[in-house]
Amino acid sequence: MNLEDWKVRRRIVAGIAIFCWILTGIFYLTEPVPAEAMSLAVSLRIGIVMSALWLAMPTKDRPAAWANMSAKWWVTFLLGTLVSLWRPKMAPFIFAVFGVIGFLWKTKKSNAGSKKQARGKQQAEEAENARTSQS
Repeated sequence: MNLEDWKVRRRIVAGIAIFCWILTGIFYLTEPVPAEAMSLAVSLRIGIVMSALWLAMPTKDRPAAWANMSAKWWVTFLLGTLVSLWRPKMAPFIFAVFGVIGFLWKTKKSNAGSKKQARGKQQAEEAENARTSQS
């Protein structure tokens, strides 16, 4: 999928998120008992999820948030989910521990760009040296 398709999808998701946030504000101000307002809760939750999805989608400057997920991350996520299902009362602690583990297991970024720049500088210096030695 090319970047133009993602741009359109990103705009649609942003529009839905903004619409839900506006509805949330309207429902909060107009409904008499906000604690019992189903529409308020629904629009708030959908707005939060769509906003998070919008943040995770790719832009021209960075890939999608899920593009560089390593196998270690998926193993950590699966273990955390299984343990949380096994012991639900420990879920906040488990998510905190596995969040720290996931943070420490970050994937390393490649230095391909800096290596290309170094090679380019080296070739430019060699060409300059060749020109000066010919003169």
